[in-house]
Amino acid sequence: MLRKLTLVLMLVAAASVAVAACPEVGTYSTSSGLLPGRVADAWCTGVPGQPGDVQNSMSWDGTALGTQWKIWGTVLDQDGYVLVDDQVDPQTGNGYRVFSANYDGGQFWLSKDGPWGDGVNDITGVVTGKTNVVATVNYMNFQPVAAVANVTGTGAFDDCNNGCFIDYALSNLQMVWRSDSGLPMPPDYPPLDCGTGQDGQFWDACCGQFHVSCAVDAEADTWSRIKSYYR
Repeated sequence: MLRKLTLVLMLVAAASVAVAACPEVGTYSTSSGLLPGRVADAWCTGVPGQPGDVQNSMSWDGTALGTQWKIWGTVLDQDGYVLVDDQVDPQTGNGYRVFSANYDGGQFWLSKDGPWGDGVNDITGVVTGKTNVVATVNYMNFQPVAAVANVTGTGAFDDCNNGCFIDYALSNLQMVWRSDSGLPMPPDYPPLDCGTGQDGQFWDACCGQFHVSCAVDAEADTWSRIKSYYR
């Protein structure tokens, strides 16, 4: 009987660790506790929109970066930014262009104190598939003067064994700085991760949504197995 009780307690402990490593299932947005963010696009060749560029995103609470979430190290794939709509007047150079791009790889981190957390364990994972960016750039005299963008991606959690994944979207990104603008680099943005750390652009992400879903209810499954020891 003592051996059986010890085994049950060990299983309970293991179950607690497994459950704690998984995020709380749900949809989290900037209207329900998700912080807005700031995004850095590093131009690794010194020219925007080229393969190998690196994108980093972090939450922004008005004072500090990355206190709630981070998504970093996604790399622009071999296609670079693809022009999908060109509405720039060939005579005046005024108008807009829409570009689409896909980034590979990357990692993410979610704070234990976020709305998905248990207050004990931070949550990490890897970005899976393609992170897609659609950007609309406004031009005057053939020069970019403003831009907005949307970012969407999917990730899998490192230490969660019950099929959990995250779909995320950063929407209504507003370009606030480009290294070729001649303006000084503003403070408090994610790093431009391309050697010199000087070429690139910064964005403010006012809005976002993270959706966490899991294929298996690990806690229910674990307790079902534990109870079977008493049969």
